Amino acid sequence: MNGAVATDCTCLSPIATNAHTHPGNRPRIGKLRSHWMQSPPLTPRPVTSATFATQCRCVPATGLLQPCNSDAENLPGRRGAGRTAGWRNLPAVAGCGEGAAGGANPARGPRCYHLPKQQEEKAVLNALDSIVPQRYWAWAGFAILCLLSILLSAVSTWWIWPALAFGLLALVGLIDYNQDRQAIRRNYPVVAHLRFVFEYFRPEIRQYFIESDTEEQPFSRSQRSIVYQRAKGVADKRPFGTQINVYLPGYEWINHSMAPSDIPSHDFRITIGGPDCRQPYSASVFNISAMSFGALSANAVLALNEGAKRGKFYHDTGEGSISRYHRGVGEVGGGDLVWEIGSGYFGCRNDSGGFDPEKFRQNAAGEQVRMIEIKLSQGAKPGHGGVL
Repeated sequence: MNGAVATDCTCLSPIATNAHTHPGNRPRIGKLRSHWMQSPPLTPRPVTSATFATQCRCVPATGLLQPCNSDAENLPGRRGAGRTAGWRNLPAVAGCGEGAAGGANPARGPRCYHLPKQQEEKAVLNALDSIVPQRYWAWAGFAILCLLSILLSAVSTWWIWPALAFGLLALVGLIDYNQDRQAIRRNYPVVAHLRFVFEYFRPEIRQYFIESDTEEQPFSRSQRSIVYQRAKGVADKRPFGTQINVYLPGYEWINHSMAPSDIPSHDFRITIGGPDCRQPYSASVFNISAMSFGALSANAVLALNEGAKRGKFYHDTGEGSISRYHRGVGEVGGGDLVWEIGSGYFGCRNDSGGFDPEKFRQNAAGEQVRMIEIKLSQGAKPGHGGVL
């Protein structure tokens, strides 16, 4: 086709993989397939053999675009006969590349390579969508299956059960379509309920399949596992490193000392009470902060106080004053207490709501009460609390 015109070919606009406009670029067939545009209007124009192989496609009677070449073996990037990166051979189209330069095989004639049937499938889907919108396909499918099951029930009574199941789903779709409270159910009958199912199981799906062991909301799975393991008395140590990213900003650690020194005791304490105090108290730097009996259960108060007794640190009673569980039950409990007194005077309150000096003296003289904490004021706790 030296200097001739391929009258049966139509040129398109190549994108990115055009060998003619990009020298040195030898596109593969798969790339040619995905980088040629069909949507703009096609304007036929004379085409010579210099650009025919990479810029033209044949237009047969079917109207489908087909990338064409004068010789199947000379397709850019082709690796051996019969392999065309998903394009299938079609009979030669009359006038497509006849006599083209580049060593065409007259005995075999030119070959055209057809695009996948994606456009045909899309046309079929569009035709069905014009009859029944795609969002109603599931609903319509269940109705059709229900009718088929009813017809087949004449052959076997076993089909009654599928008919009932499909009929129930079709009824659910009808209810979804007629209701006007939820747009998703009206637009996607039956299928919309899958969203509600996944939302219901979302916490479990995230916990078991998505969430990592170190995500803290509010406690990571590793932290919870340690609590469970220690409560059961099983090993809670994991050897060979850590799962935490120690290179992130904010990560803290303690290095081994290059010059270690002996300390008198590992029990760090502070003496509270000056020379005029008759009963000074040696308080640990680690203690149990204020939590009232009204906010904790009896067993929780007993457990905390037993821990204070074993660890030799104090247990703050909170504003709810001293309960019988703070004092201990049997051999459990009996640890040091810090009695907190707030504006409610709990533990030292008279019948009229005022301060009762006698009740205060009785509780303050208790052997467990090591110190008295007075809450002068407290603001409101907006939102979720904790903000003073």
